[in-house]
Amino acid sequence: LAAAEQRVVAGVLDGMDERNRRLVEEVMLAVQGGQAPPAETQALLDAVAAVRAEVRGHGAALASLGDRLDALAAGEPVGPTEAEVKHRLVMTVPIVPFLLGYEGEIELKSRFGLDAAWQALVKKVRGERDEESS
Repeated sequence: LAAAEQRVVAGVLDGMDERNRRLVEEVMLAVQGGQAPPAETQALLDAVAAVRAEVRGHGAALASLGDRLDALAAGEPVGPTEAEVKHRLVMTVPIVPFLLGYEGEIELKSRFGLDAAWQALVKKVRGERDEESS
């Protein structure tokens, strides 16, 4: 990996627990070594592209962030506060650090495809490694 890519990967891995870090490293080594199954790898890339496109599609909603911030009173919650269990992209914008911030959520509908593609790739990579060990 290039130096810039290594910094990005290191930043992501630093935020993971040891088990998930080993899993990601195992998959990365399989992809780099040409041992990752092409169909599952492509399915994961397609799922990532779908999530990325969906996040970009919410750009119009995020563009009005400044107008919404101006309308807020400090500390006033916006919208319903009931908890829902869904996949969401949460963006936090510090207005006055440690005192006032704005948090917005964007529901991601394509997240389930990403999870399924990742699990399929992991299963194939681990299956191939188990077969090589036998």
